[in-house]
Amino acid sequence: MSREPGWVEHRRKTASEYIAADDVLKIGEVAIESDTNKIKLGDGSSTYSELSYLTVSASDLESLFNTDITLSIEDWDTYDDTTILTENVVYWFENHPDYEGNIFVIGDGTTALSDLTIYYPNNTEYEAVQLKAISTTDQTVSTDADGAVPTAETTQESNNITITDGEITFDKAGFYRMQVQLNLSTSNNTTVEAWAEYYDSDTTSWVTLDDSGYYIESSATNEGNTYFETSLSVTAGFQIRLKIRVDSGSATLDSVTLSNGVVVPSVTYIAYKLPTH
Repeated sequence: MSREPGWVEHRRKTASEYIAADDVLKIGEVAIESDTNKIKLGDGSSTYSELSYLTVSASDLESLFNTDITLSIEDWDTYDDTTILTENVVYWFENHPDYEGNIFVIGDGTTALSDLTIYYPNNTEYEAVQLKAISTTDQTVSTDADGAVPTAETTQESNNITITDGEITFDKAGFYRMQVQLNLSTSNNTTVEAWAEYYDSDTTSWVTLDDSGYYIESSATNEGNTYFETSLSVTAGFQIRLKIRVDSGSATLDSVTLSNGVVVPSVTYIAYKLPTH
């Protein structure tokens, strides 16, 4: 997984694992309990069991932000983008859907929640939800009525979204953006159709996604990168795939090498989770 510049990865174990080892933490060494989100800070001499947990209080935040602070523990799901938070109140959320851990925001009495800065006291809990996969293999577009799924043999980035034979699985519920880029090469007067399908576990079959159809009339003069994009709200385990077919003429998905050596993939899949607030 890619990291922001300056990102620090701290030690993480369960509480029982720390207690079993009972190591002496180095001075300033941060230890995070992955199952409780509690934190201890080493002093160079005390064993883990001898150290106290770090705590964050309203007075700590007052010192940090140089103002009087009221601390309020809240449920993220009870707020929406337009909520105006009370000035100098710290809203501590324990169930943020995108960051897998505690976050807090500070109200100013005028700014909507969606425009406030989000603070992440447990940065190591954050993990991006994204996918990028490509193919550098030429693929012939099917003429079958049922079409075929463009495949991507190389996964470049995969965090909580996986792809197998062009079928994408979302491990986490949420609102997502998905894009498929096809480097299309066609004969004259070619008609290409594309649509999305999702897997219905009740019927154990793939079902066409409503309003997902894509239609293009292409020729040798306007061929090249074609994009299929959609946004969708999914549950954990949701599966989706793109189907493509030629209705008339012929077409291929081609990988091309530019004059400077850069490779243009024949197929590129990109998917990522969008913030809910």
